[in-house]
Amino acid sequence: MYAGRVMEFGDVSQVFERPANPYTRELLRSTESVEGGIGDLYSIPGAPPDLRNLAEGCYFQDRCPAVEDICGTVPALFEVESGHTSMCHFADRHHAKAGPLHMMRNLEERNGGPVDV
Repeated sequence: MYAGRVMEFGDVSQVFERPANPYTRELLRSTESVEGGIGDLYSIPGAPPDLRNLAEGCYFQDRCPAVEDICGTVPALFEVESGHTSMCHFADRHHAKAGPLHMMRNLEERNGGPVDV
């Protein structure tokens, strides 16, 4: 949820394996790496919107790394797969990219077993 709008909805594996919203992707980038290592946590650039004076269109557009002109209009809720929806004009484009859970499973396959997180 961002500024009172549900940006993405689905079960855990759907959202973590194939996030379909830039806000979800940015939130997931803000967590610690499953591969370990110590470093600074990622922070989404910009500041949350003023809830008393929200812009028209997508509320995340001022902080979104994928913003385009169309983001000035309110996106429809787009179903990317059964039970998995995203409020983004480009949900299908973002859904096509692997997310953190998918990357962790690939890491487990390479290491021959579960990865400690």
